[in-house]
Amino acid sequence: MKSKKLLVNLLLLLGTFLFSLLLLEVGLRLFFPQPMTRARVDRDLGWVHVPKAQFTYTRQEFSTNVSYNSFGFRDYEHSLQKPPGVFCIAVLGDSYMEGLQVPLDSVFSKVLERTLGDRGYDCETLNFGVSGYGPDQELVLLKKTSSSSTSI
Repeated sequence: MKSKKLLVNLLLLLGTFLFSLLLLEVGLRLFFPQPMTRARVDRDLGWVHVPKAQFTYTRQEFSTNVSYNSFGFRDYEHSLQKPPGVFCIAVLGDSYMEGLQVPLDSVFSKVLERTLGDRGYDCETLNFGVSGYGPDQELVLLKKTSSSSTSI
């Protein structure tokens, strides 16, 4: 009898806990929705952005129009062939490099490109920042893009 009552109480506790988590999840999705970046599963990287995807990233403090290039990165379109005499700089990183919170011309890679250009360097920066990526995914991305002639 005592073990049956203990089992009922444990099940009630577990049910209350799961219901609370469900309520929290619904509340967060309703009042603090996350943007849908239209990511897709990638065998090597876990996920990548869908090329040419566009959305508006909105928070209480700001609203930014975000678009990805034909390679699925938050950057301008780039040629697969490096222009002669131009230094190409690959910028890897997570959400800080992707910079969803600011306009594209204000992300780190574009500020770097502008700053170096103002100092007389002819360079082009490639923004490979993807929110949520860690150093392991960044290394895989670097290897994947540097060994492939079909992606940038």
